[in-house]
Amino acid sequence: MSHVFLANELAEFKRHLKDLVRQGIDRTNRVDEYRVQTLGDTTTQVIGQPDYETAEIIESIIVTGPTQVALPSAIASGSVLNPAANATIANISAAALAAVAPAGTLWNVSWLAELQGTIGAGDANNMYLSSPLNTIRQQGEFPGVVGVYPQEGIVLAPGAAGINVQANALATVGATYAAEITATPILSGTPFTLKLGKRFWSLVMPASGILVIAPVSFSLARGDDRILSSLVPGDWAFELSGYAIKGRFS
Repeated sequence: MSHVFLANELAEFKRHLKDLVRQGIDRTNRVDEYRVQTLGDTTTQVIGQPDYETAEIIESIIVTGPTQVALPSAIASGSVLNPAANATIANISAAALAAVAPAGTLWNVSWLAELQGTIGAGDANNMYLSSPLNTIRQQGEFPGVVGVYPQEGIVLAPGAAGINVQANALATVGATYAAEITATPILSGTPFTLKLGKRFWSLVMPASGILVIAPVSFSLARGDDRILSSLVPGDWAFELSGYAIKGRFS
């Protein structure tokens, strides 16, 4: 066996040994970034700060926050004299819904139909709940008589135009159609988002009030985002654990 071969093997062994030592030293530079903040009407984000000047390897994420959400209902009403076919009587816009709960939320929707003025037989059952527009989600059921008629509730995911009550067909001349819509969000947990560097997650806080994401392994630079956001007020906190890469041996 030549001296050159032995020298090369020894050099390779030294390189591997240095890598192992470096990794061991890296992991002694523990990352434990903890940020807590109460979110209110004027605050929607918790922003974390890095522990080190260098890149950090994140191995676990812990988020705590509120578990029971009491979000307000969205309500809208309207009336139209002599409405034409598919005329909109009342509307809760998509923007109004988004101000209460995030996109993708299911809503429990109830509504009232009201007939006023000169009413004929053709006005019976002549309003419907729609989402999107001109798409019947629930047909109204009421007689062709002046009065206010509560309708059976329905659960739906709204379309782009929000939630509407529309006339099916042209109303009797002199008839006024009125409607009121009440939409209440149905949430299985508290929604929030987490942005860590290039990663963006839409998440839901479970009933336990704590969400653990582990094991993971990804790098965050000092300037990368560490942001938790939620429309739901309460005491929120997140913790990032791992180790920092302090440098390499030459």
